[in-house]
Amino acid sequence: MRSWLRRKWRRQSVSREDMAPTRPIVLMASALNSLSNAIKEAAARRHEGIVYLAGWITDSTTIITTTLVPEAKTTRGSFEVSAESMSRVVDRACKARVELVGQLHSHPGAAYHSDGDVEGANLVRNGFVSIVVPEYGLYLPELTQSCAFQWNTDNGFTEVQIEQILVVPAYVDCRN
Repeated sequence: MRSWLRRKWRRQSVSREDMAPTRPIVLMASALNSLSNAIKEAAARRHEGIVYLAGWITDSTTIITTTLVPEAKTTRGSFEVSAESMSRVVDRACKARVELVGQLHSHPGAAYHSDGDVEGANLVRNGFVSIVVPEYGLYLPELTQSCAFQWNTDNGFTEVQIEQILVVPAYVDCRN
């Protein structure tokens, strides 16, 4: 009986290989600091804001270096980016020699990944990051009470703990 239970438990346990893999996420401090400014217009109207994140996705890491602000139609509980506006975002990313690697948007209350957030993420690929900030971005540039997800083709969006996002400073004074 004990061996049967052990075999049954083993079959139901999740192996490391079955878990949704996430890549390390590196966020340049300069990009993080620009987020408040990027969504302040929408936040002032108490509307959701949207910012696209650019940088590079390597075989092992998602690197966020740049924020791109699209022209968007926003409301208290949603945002919409037209195909024309999205085309401009992609064009500007290409001119800056970066690629779209994610999006950040605000919610009016708590941060969570809604069904609409998943449906609205049209340019996903392995490593793509989706960050949701609460209270229309009130706490930015801190990611306090935010949530983050990363796309994997096999598993869709998988939650990433905010603390796992490595924020890299742009400037460090080492004279003292």
